[in-house]
Amino acid sequence: MHVKVLAIAPYEGLKEMILSLAEGQDMELRVETGDLQQGLKYAEEAARKGTDIIISRGGTAKLIQSRVAIPVIEIEVSGYDMLRVLTLAKGYPGKVAIVGFAQVVAGAAAVCEVLDMKISSYTVQDESGVGQVLQELREQGYQIIVGDVITVKEAEKLGLIGFLLTSGKESVLRSFQQARKWHALFEAFKRDYGMAYQVLQAEQAGVAVYDREQRQVFGNPYFSRQVAPFLDSDKIGSVVHQILMNGPFHTMLEQKEQIWRVSGYPLQGPGGPLAVLRITGGKSRDEIRLRGASLVPAEAGLRAAQVAGNIVSHNSRMRHALDKARSYRDQELSVWISGEKGTGKELLAQFIHFGGERGLRPFLKIECGLASQELWDTLLSEERNEELFGSLAQGTVFLRDIDALGEGEQKRLADYLDKHAPAFQWIASSREDILERIENGGFSAELYYRLAEVTLPLPSLRERKEDIEGLSLLYINEYNAKYGKQVVGLRDEAREQLERFEWRGNIHQLRQVMEEAVLIAKGLYIEQGEISGVLSTRQMRPEYGKPDFDLSGTLEEIEQRIIHQVLLEEGMNQVKTAERLGISRTTLWRKIK
Repeated sequence: MHVKVLAIAPYEGLKEMILSLAEGQDMELRVETGDLQQGLKYAEEAARKGTDIIISRGGTAKLIQSRVAIPVIEIEVSGYDMLRVLTLAKGYPGKVAIVGFAQVVAGAAAVCEVLDMKISSYTVQDESGVGQVLQELREQGYQIIVGDVITVKEAEKLGLIGFLLTSGKESVLRSFQQARKWHALFEAFKRDYGMAYQVLQAEQAGVAVYDREQRQVFGNPYFSRQVAPFLDSDKIGSVVHQILMNGPFHTMLEQKEQIWRVSGYPLQGPGGPLAVLRITGGKSRDEIRLRGASLVPAEAGLRAAQVAGNIVSHNSRMRHALDKARSYRDQELSVWISGEKGTGKELLAQFIHFGGERGLRPFLKIECGLASQELWDTLLSEERNEELFGSLAQGTVFLRDIDALGEGEQKRLADYLDKHAPAFQWIASSREDILERIENGGFSAELYYRLAEVTLPLPSLRERKEDIEGLSLLYINEYNAKYGKQVVGLRDEAREQLERFEWRGNIHQLRQVMEEAVLIAKGLYIEQGEISGVLSTRQMRPEYGKPDFDLSGTLEEIEQRIIHQVLLEEGMNQVKTAERLGISRTTLWRKIK
């Protein structure tokens, strides 16, 4: 019997595993990546279109089951799945706890007991109890939380690091078997069920209303289509809370190559206070001449802030830098971050912004080495700066690689700072030789002292090699989820080889090495030979400092050289390159084809 199945994976790696295991299965399978509300959206659409079975996981599966009238099969977390993640978490040099529902916690605790792992476990009865438990654990100094999707999402919301209990292939194959079984049982009743939905509004603006429990009581279709990609249910809840507590709220977000304006205001409803959200489409990036600048999505910035906030460093200089960064959050001071390329300057800038009260406000990143003349005209001219700076109230402007700024722009920016007191925070980053450049007349002392009210120097990875193992484990966890792998750690010989490497590209280079190592790893541990193979190719690649560009030729030829340089610096990753250049992937592809 032919079965139409929709599988909803909460993370990309599980999607790839489901697709790879579906070959040869007697079913028509579609797989989407989404969690909670996004997963529910896919499920409701699938139910309307005649899908027979939905396969999902954890809290997303439970949410879908309560809202659709077709069977929902849950991908279980097996004992072997728990063993893999717990082995990885055990190696991290911080306090680790397991948090979740009774079934998950009991299984994980049993694994810990058998293997004599000293990891505490905490059981919650329902989703509403997760936040309280995690809050108490954070106060007790825990950094790592092992759990399912709901637990990990709540942990990251509180600034903790979540280690997701990923599912292995045996769990996925078992869900396929259950799907066929339930389809046979449900087919006789299918004709009695159906779902009818009406279009509430056709207005080309997103409007939604939430009550004080952060439950949506109204939402038009445009809101669902445009908000879902950049505001999940937790993010919406944060905005609703802000509106109900502090009144009218507005911010600016970049979505689908356009700048969107998000506003909200409180409304007194018949049953209590309500929060009204409205999203309108702004001008395109080209229309406002945003080349060389980009708005960092709040979701990505919050993840970066959580990672930075949970770094457990054994290096005194790094611990001092992190402590200083924490003290700079929510201050009205401009911050100057210095350090070698790849030391995490941008990560710390995002930690300062997204880790504090500004987290819901815009974070505008300006690539000083790539920003166009039109962008500076838009930003700094009296008549036009309202297009961007006027929407950045209580936000942050991050001047990345400000030492690449030309003499003319340095003077214009210094003049602007002399005349204006903007309602946002400035953060600038540069290499460590900026004071030497100032002494030699290569950089404006006036601009430096205006933007360096407080300073934050970062050590190189060569100066903090004792942190390499902990950072590597974090990256293994990240790329396990991304690629559906189950790597649990490094062999001692592999770790020692990483610690002997020079790391002229610092943390950025270590991340690239670990991504490649996770991808090629054959077993549960990354072996010395696998690390050797990756490092040998890295040693052959040039390390990129400040480029000495050849400015001869036409503007188009110079542009091609700049694009090629950024592509190299980003490891030929076109998504990251397009983001740094402030253009779409389509535009980038057109320029390099």
